[in-house]
Amino acid sequence: MVALPEWINAIPEQVGASSFGTGGFSHGGANFNRSYLVGQKNLSNFIYYTLGYNSPRNDGKSGVYRQTPVADPQFPFMYASSVANLQGNRYIQSTDWEYNALGAGNTLIGQPMPVYADWSEYTVTLNFDQRPYKVLDDTFVEQRAETISFSEQNNQVYVFPNVWPEWLRYTTYSFETRSEFLTVDTGSCYYYAKNNPQINIPNQGVSAGSSMTKALFKTGTFKITWRMVPYQFVTGLNLDTGVVKLTALSVGQGRVNQSKFFGFKAGTLLFEGYTIDNVYSQGTYGIDDLVPDSLDPTRWYFRDNLLADVTLNFSYREDTQTEDYPDAPTNKNTILYGNNLFLRGSSPKAIAIIKDTEFDLATHKIKDNKLGVLYPSFPMQLLFTDPSYFSAIYAG
Repeated sequence: MVALPEWINAIPEQVGASSFGTGGFSHGGANFNRSYLVGQKNLSNFIYYTLGYNSPRNDGKSGVYRQTPVADPQFPFMYASSVANLQGNRYIQSTDWEYNALGAGNTLIGQPMPVYADWSEYTVTLNFDQRPYKVLDDTFVEQRAETISFSEQNNQVYVFPNVWPEWLRYTTYSFETRSEFLTVDTGSCYYYAKNNPQINIPNQGVSAGSSMTKALFKTGTFKITWRMVPYQFVTGLNLDTGVVKLTALSVGQGRVNQSKFFGFKAGTLLFEGYTIDNVYSQGTYGIDDLVPDSLDPTRWYFRDNLLADVTLNFSYREDTQTEDYPDAPTNKNTILYGNNLFLRGSSPKAIAIIKDTEFDLATHKIKDNKLGVLYPSFPMQLLFTDPSYFSAIYAG
């Protein structure tokens, strides 16, 4: 994030006999709009700095580059979200953007209209509104970076330094409880009806036999929606270069959390995958976003700046009674807890199901260095990393 330039402090808000700004407040959210008088040479940068910008960093760091939007000067819990109106004042001349921006002999792919009316000053109306997530700058998350060690199934350890906790900002989350039903083992339960003539065995229980008795146990669904994510973080594809990078989102799918995450104990969250809720373009571009065609450098285009809202879907499971496994597995990827434990109808404790080829019948333990359990583990903190950063360490 770049600090706001000094010239922004000198831009006045439009005033008159009464306020030009209007807004509203409710417990469902608040909004306000203000009009500013911006000189012609600062117009593009004013929009860029006030609305903010989001992109991959391309500097080897793990997080998102975020030029955060400006907050309202009177109600700073609201942030600039759009330019509601743009009006020119005091006409100067007609201007050729293509010539001024690219120089003689260069053209824009997707040719613009020849000229536009340029004005010495613009009235820019900014909309400010509340966000359902925390708006935190890069400094905040970089200062809280941590080193994440990932023990893979083959016992190789990958060390990810300075992982930015992106899950602290631009995220919303929800938790929903669910109920699942377990069919108990045949013969493990009895009907109990004292002196009931229909059962015809006074003062005794009668085996429930194959009656398919079911027991309820509690599970849940945990969802994290990550907002305004560079689309490249999700797909791993750089549309400008055509290079595809391995994403942590793809590696982590079908795994349980290797360490505590969002307060959930290791093994209790199973990452089922993600849903792309929305893909959209940003409303701001800079001159650095112009890229020459590799086959014809006189033709230019704007680089990809797509954003997405992505929901990460987790299944939650943590039984209140579990089998005690005092000996730590030799494979550090193995998590004997949460989603890797299962209930049997005849036992009050959740127990692990081990693959037969990885279980030592003589010692009644998982064979040395074998995973054993159904779900391998993964540090869920890495789901929020740049594919270039993640693949450089994980895939070499």
